[in-house]
Amino acid sequence: MVFSCGGDLSELTDWVISNGGHSKVKVEDNAKVGRHLVLTEDVLDQTAIVSVPADLVFTLRNAPKKLTEILDSIPEDVLDRSEASDLLLYLLYERFRKDTRWKPFLATQPAGFSSPILDDRCDRFLQGTPLLPVCQSLRHEMSETFEKLQKYLLERWPAEFPKDQFDRETLKWAQAICESRSFKVLVEDVEETVLVPLVDMANHDPTGCLFRDLYDPERGFHLRISGKSFRKGDELNLRYGELPNWELLLHYGFALDNNPHDRLDILLDSSDEDDNMQSAAKRALLLELGRVHGISLEHSVPRIDPKSSEGFPKELLASMRLISANESELEPITINNLAEKTSHVISDRCEREVFSTLEMILQATMASLGTSLQSDLKDREHHDGDVPERYALIYRLELRKIIQSLLDWVMIHDPRSSDSDYQKTLLR
Repeated sequence: MVFSCGGDLSELTDWVISNGGHSKVKVEDNAKVGRHLVLTEDVLDQTAIVSVPADLVFTLRNAPKKLTEILDSIPEDVLDRSEASDLLLYLLYERFRKDTRWKPFLATQPAGFSSPILDDRCDRFLQGTPLLPVCQSLRHEMSETFEKLQKYLLERWPAEFPKDQFDRETLKWAQAICESRSFKVLVEDVEETVLVPLVDMANHDPTGCLFRDLYDPERGFHLRISGKSFRKGDELNLRYGELPNWELLLHYGFALDNNPHDRLDILLDSSDEDDNMQSAAKRALLLELGRVHGISLEHSVPRIDPKSSEGFPKELLASMRLISANESELEPITINNLAEKTSHVISDRCEREVFSTLEMILQATMASLGTSLQSDLKDREHHDGDVPERYALIYRLELRKIIQSLLDWVMIHDPRSSDSDYQKTLLR
């Protein structure tokens, strides 16, 4: 999510078209949805909507030789170079150039971003969530990188990276653009990262249209929609992918109410104090070899209907049955029958242990949030107009909904309960 931008949005479209591109969209900006693309004519399925010529695609292929010289000079102990870091420095290099040919593109880039990687104002609303330590770690890493990189570039390349312009805020700006507005494209089966003027204005919607991007270093970038037609005046929403809220918030700075792709990540613990050395070794081996069947210590679980017989993913339950099996229950399980043995109840004792562990994990996850639902709802109402805080609270509330739906399912289907119908309706 972006706050605002400078530059003339119509100038960006004119720049693309005057250089050989074509477009069936225009950029509009309003307080409700921010900048977005709107169709200027009716468009049928499979139609090319935007074409950007090759020399206007912001890619390292178009980087000047001077930048290559700068990048090649950076010592490894200053920067562990990657395609992402090179693209970031290319963006900064062009921003600092007075005669840059990318002015229409750079002038219309956002002036601010709401990603929690770049803005710690939302930390109190991320407290207790899995996302906060990730953000803090990434911020620390960025800070360390900046210190070394700034020192080197100001000393070695002061003309290209001026002291009065190259600061933490400009680094955050470039980081956010590369993180949230780039595309991954295939060139001869090799993945490349590119920034595409105009196309990067399209917003995300989990029910938006699929799109096909075709990038050719000689012909440029051509965006074609797939599976949907549009009427003149419709907003062009693209489906970035099946992204959960934590990923949307981390990389794009927003989260969605009722996101159909939202999920809770669950990390299991395979250690068992009662295991002898032989059982521990066998369990570890089966966990490793069982990956082909989806057996693992890491799982991602969507929100579920508590009353549905189909609840937790079968791979998660299979993994938990293997982890919960005692020595005698583990003895007949081999790699050849692992999938079959763990696809259903191993024993009443083992299944009760599975549900007990699930309940404990979910209760602990909910408790780690440290606030009540009422408190979070009150904060959401209070900060509804504050972009960073609002989206952090949406993420938090939607996470709470997932945890509660899973807890409710466990309570209804728990084999420890006398009125449970779990034994009659096994999971998928």
